[in-house]
Amino acid sequence: MPRTYKQNKELKDLRRKEILEKSLIIFSNVGIKGVTMDQIAKFVGCSHGLLYHYFSSKEDLFNEHKKLCQSLIEGKITECTLLYNKDESLLEAVNELFINLIFSDNKTDCYYLYLYTLVCLYGLTISKQLFAQNKKLENHFKDTFKTFLINHPTLTKAQLKERVKCYFIFISGLATNYIKYPGLFVKKIDHRIIYNTFFSIE
Repeated sequence: MPRTYKQNKELKDLRRKEILEKSLIIFSNVGIKGVTMDQIAKFVGCSHGLLYHYFSSKEDLFNEHKKLCQSLIEGKITECTLLYNKDESLLEAVNELFINLIFSDNKTDCYYLYLYTLVCLYGLTISKQLFAQNKKLENHFKDTFKTFLINHPTLTKAQLKERVKCYFIFISGLATNYIKYPGLFVKKIDHRIIYNTFFSIE
């Protein structure tokens, strides 16, 4: 008995979801430049034809991950902005969010945070690259960083930008290490220690 339209759609959606879930792992471990569609197909466990049926290239597949991770991370950051003021309390809350995502029971959160930090590190300004498609969120963080600088007059904008860049490098490294070597972490790292390391002003 042939499958119904609904059954075919469910099967198609399931295959697409599986391709996305498994390709996320190989992208996070190998990187977009180091991986080929052939490697992705083998890792996912599907034929080239099936992979190309859903995605025209690895760039197309990676761009889909970028959209998903931006939606996930920025959605969670937006929730933080509704709860905290545009000052250190918001930065601390976002830092806590990132650490919780890394050590989440859902490994997908950690993978997407890792991809998100990589996107942020390419051509990073204080906030422009963080929220490339979300003007409201970008403006919110511009105000947050302005307030941070006002409250810490000994810190220049260039110095703050450098701290933010170093912070994202650290978060990216922490995420990738937790992905590759989860056994090295006997407990979740205290988010307050990380925040104080990069944003406390002596």
